[in-house]
Amino acid sequence: MALLCSKSIYPQQDNLITRAKELVYSNPDESIKIADHILNISHQPEESAIANLLLSKGYLVKGDYNNALLHAFDEINQFEDIAIETRIENYILKATLLRKLYLDTQSGEYLNKAKMLASKMDSGKNHINYLIFLERTNMLLDRLNTNEAILDIRTSEIKFETLLKNDVDKERAYYLIKERAFNRLSQYDSAFVYMNKTRDLLELSKQNNLY
Repeated sequence: MALLCSKSIYPQQDNLITRAKELVYSNPDESIKIADHILNISHQPEESAIANLLLSKGYLVKGDYNNALLHAFDEINQFEDIAIETRIENYILKATLLRKLYLDTQSGEYLNKAKMLASKMDSGKNHINYLIFLERTNMLLDRLNTNEAILDIRTSEIKFETLLKNDVDKERAYYLIKERAFNRLSQYDSAFVYMNKTRDLLELSKQNNLY
């Protein structure tokens, strides 16, 4: 689920951001160290917001929800001069954290905020809608609304077909969510098919995602 595409005017910070992104799902402790350093030396609100996203994701991977929430809910993340993509990703991350804490109403509110902000985008909207789809479907699966989740997955396949063909990480996440859905329905043959597809794509991905 990562955007983090806004560019800093400081090349060193750009390199650190790239490195922290690469490590967040494979070595969250190191990613957290780098992101914390970025936050401490940041001269721009955008850099601080991106550092908060990385810190929140790193702590989420570690299961440290207190620190993940602390950085996700830093008010700087929604300043008006923060890039719209960064603000949307922050809303989606808040929705994920609140879902994991079973605060479903609040989670839904932040997902709706992400949708409203995405409607103002001129480009990249399909990518954002895909991230929103993943979060909504994970919520349905977590709450055992499996049939509704399956319906969403099937209707989304055509919508996101081109996006998935051009991005291994997104395709992997899509297969994984299908595996979860079929597993919930005790359709284990289908679940194993998508589990194997997910494993195969892990080997092709440029991002080491142990998480």
